[in-house]
Amino acid sequence: IFEYVYFARPDSRIFGEYVTKVRRELGRQLAREHPVPLVEDGDPPPVIIPIPESAAHATLGFHQESVAQGRPCTLDLGFFRNPYVGRSFISPSQELRDLKVLCKFNPMEHVLKGKTVVVVDDSIVRGTTAKQLVGLIFSAGAKAVHLRISSPPVTDPCFYGMDFPSKEELFANQYEGNIDEMCKWLRVDSLGYLTPEGLVEAATKSSGTRHNFCRA
Repeated sequence: IFEYVYFARPDSRIFGEYVTKVRRELGRQLAREHPVPLVEDGDPPPVIIPIPESAAHATLGFHQESVAQGRPCTLDLGFFRNPYVGRSFISPSQELRDLKVLCKFNPMEHVLKGKTVVVVDDSIVRGTTAKQLVGLIFSAGAKAVHLRISSPPVTDPCFYGMDFPSKEELFANQYEGNIDEMCKWLRVDSLGYLTPEGLVEAATKSSGTRHNFCRA
């Protein structure tokens, strides 16, 4: 099922359905489970941004559902992504992963400054990339950062799709699922993961299939 979340290209078709359609439904389900936060009177509405590129389609669904709920919010691009830098989480060392993130993402200050920012990403593996990106958003002048993840916590390695780290390295395991402690380490105001039930429901609903997805 993680093919729908991250691995597959959005224009691919899996089990007969386009990946982009499923990812948008994942975003809609995420917005139902973890809505856009309310802001104080007089503050600008929260801005929803994706972590490019794999979270872009889930972010569209998240924004669509937020508007349908009547939640004041805007949708924008908060990062410029350097297209010549590869995936950071598969680099062999933490130093290289950190360097890749800094070279790969540049925050858009005119979008983020003074705003409550809702960041949508597809997953958190080790957490170091997410923490760096949150720091970049605050460095651009954001007032608050709320992180929304369009998949459940990654708690086990999977060697069929990508060589994930050991269980001990995975972010969710380091804090034993304690969301408050995760927020403190990431330095975010809130953190919301899509539930396993929400993931399966969204994937089966949008793909129209009852295939027995791998849910390991």
